[in-house]
Amino acid sequence: MTNQTEKLERWMNAYLDGALSPADAARFESVIDRNPKLRELIESQHDIEASLKRSFNPPRQAPQIASEPARESISLAEHKADAATEKPRRKSRGFLKGLAMAAMIAIVAYAGYWGWENQSIFTGKGIRMARFYEQSKASSFKEDWKCDSEQQFQTTFWYRLGSGVAIAGRLPSDVDVHGIKYGHTLSDQSVHLTATVDGKGVVVFVDKIENDRKDDVSGAGLHAFRKTTDHLVFVEISPFDKPRLLDLLSEKDIPQKWKDEMDIPTKKADG
Repeated sequence: MTNQTEKLERWMNAYLDGALSPADAARFESVIDRNPKLRELIESQHDIEASLKRSFNPPRQAPQIASEPARESISLAEHKADAATEKPRRKSRGFLKGLAMAAMIAIVAYAGYWGWENQSIFTGKGIRMARFYEQSKASSFKEDWKCDSEQQFQTTFWYRLGSGVAIAGRLPSDVDVHGIKYGHTLSDQSVHLTATVDGKGVVVFVDKIENDRKDDVSGAGLHAFRKTTDHLVFVEISPFDKPRLLDLLSEKDIPQKWKDEMDIPTKKADG
């Protein structure tokens, strides 16, 4: 727990300092969006630092003054205030350790997908496909994000993976596609399609072909089927002895207009 808390604290500090790369900042913001406790912690720290800035950083442009001695006095005050600025800021960041522990406890205890989906942001490792499947099963394979149109579906994959994914317009009568879940499995950009076929859960893991990884899922009573396209790998995990969704999915180059006017789900599906 201590190691995890320290990693969380480092991520928070780097995020608050603007030291994360755009990709890592986006990852961490997705974590914040999905965890109310962490969002509250980040917002609290923002408020503290804003307050410190107001308290210890006087205006750089001093008001007009009547004499040089007065100007000298103001400059000295500014100098002292500047010197004091870093110390309070370090102190305020120091208290993050206790709050980070509280946040981590809340994160670990947080029900649903957040813990396993985002643990990789702290550990740097993806989770096993069988575990992702079992976690999805616990929530009846309910999606986290639902696409409302073909454009939204294809654009969601393109936004994450650089390639669009199309699904057959007419699905077999026994196939019920639920929607999309994000998480770090093959990589931190993996997109997961959840469905039920004949009432049994199926998860398709989609990622860039260079991120393909073979997990042994047989111990969980599951089967893995994969296919590759020019840029993507599709891995279907289910209890069936043959793939049921792979033939329904294909890589697709989306229209430039969709790229320019990107449409992806922005609201998490209702629990």
